Amino acid sequence: MFDVIESYIKYTDQDDCTKQQAFYKIRKAICETQLIDKALISLDTKLVDLFPRHNRRKQVKKFQTQLGVNLEFLTYPDWLSLTLIIGLLSSFILFFVAWKIAVSGIVFFILALKVADILGKDLKFDTVNQLTEKAAAEHYITIRRSKHTVNSKEIKSTILDAFSEGLAIDKEHLTRDAKFSWA
Repeated sequence: MFDVIESYIKYTDQDDCTKQQAFYKIRKAICETQLIDKALISLDTKLVDLFPRHNRRKQVKKFQTQLGVNLEFLTYPDWLSLTLIIGLLSSFILFFVAWKIAVSGIVFFILALKVADILGKDLKFDTVNQLTEKAAAEHYITIRRSKHTVNSKEIKSTILDAFSEGLAIDKEHLTRDAKFSWA
């Protein structure tokens, strides 16, 4: 997979750190939207201190606009997620008893998940460092200072991180010789 993905990357190689660039862009966007001195923001700064709960959704939208990247880091509470998923699974089980009730339950719980996702105010990450890593991984080209450049030394670790997080696979199992179970 590394070779296939790397074969599609046709950008200029530039030896600079994307995570560092992401941190500076994120810090600048936070400073400008939250009116906080940049000296007060480090990698260990808690996001809960930067984005107060009472107007968090509004402040995050302003932050995303300033950053120029739709960096999703708001979610809904875990208890709500568990409740909605149990309801959705229960609706699937109802297919064996009353399919009309099951269909309406599935539609309701899917809509409830969408609404919860839209209205969620909880933070997915604790620190600026975690937000920086997400930005560098998910918006690699956009977050870099020089567009249409990559750091070839970072590409493999970025791909490895994406597969590890996205597929919930331990990084030690993701080697060049590893095969997918269906391969």
